[in-house]
Parts: sequence; C-alpha cells; structure tokens
Amino acid sequence: MASQVFKLKDPEGYLLRFTFTKTLHKGPPRSFGLNPFRELEVCPVNWISYYLSACDLLNVRLTRGFFFRTSDRNKDVGSRPFVGSVVNNRLRGYLVEAKLFHGETPHSFRVGLSNTLRLLGCSQQEVARYIG
Repeated sequence: MASQVFKLKDPEGYLLRFTFTKTLHKGPPRSFGLNPFRELEVCPVNWISYYLSACDLLNVRLTRGFFFRTSDRNKDVGSRPFVGSVVNNRLRGYLVEAKLFHGETPHSFRVGLSNTLRLLGCSQQEVARYIG
C-alpha cells in the first residue's frame, strides 16, 4: 500500500532512503529500507524518485491504494496492485511480439543482472546489496 512507503533523508539532508512495509507469506508486516547507490543507473532510490516524479506529473495520487498499480484497458491507472503475474505476462507478451521469447521470466533477468554486475566489476557484496 502506498501509505506504507516512507521517504527519509539522511543526516546531511541530500540523500533519500525509502522504507517499505511488506507482508510476506501471510506473516506480520516487515519494514526494509532501500539505500542509495553512487551508480544512478542501478540505484533503486533514484528509480523510485523518478517513479514518484512521473506519478506527480501524471496526476496519479499515491496517498491511497497501492504504490505500484496496473492500468485498465483504456490505459488509465487502475486501483489493482501490480503483482508478479502481471510482470511475467507483460514481459512474455513483449518478448513473444519481438520474436525473442525462449522461456524467460523476471527471475531470469534477476540472475542475468547479477552476472552482468559481476562482469562489470561489482563485488559480490555490492551485487547482494543491490539485488537482495
């Protein structure tokens, strides 16, 4: 839920950190933070800030409802959550249309990202910190 996402500033006041509260496997809610990275291209805080700016420009109000949402058939922002099955179906559709589908899943991209970051010289600790 959007009401469970908090934007925090560090002591210097210029870096952002987001705290999410998520319920995993029907257990109690757990909070976790996203810390900024120097490399903006892979920084989750940078991309969430970008998402928030885009929502603001598009007049998508995130004060109620889900933080990430689907769009309806008219391309309007819906009220349903953007869940893993939606990601998988959309990825598959794009890859099929591009004639590139060979059974890939979002998890395939997570593994591929891990391998790419290691090839680019990131340490195992940096990869683990980014991917989780």
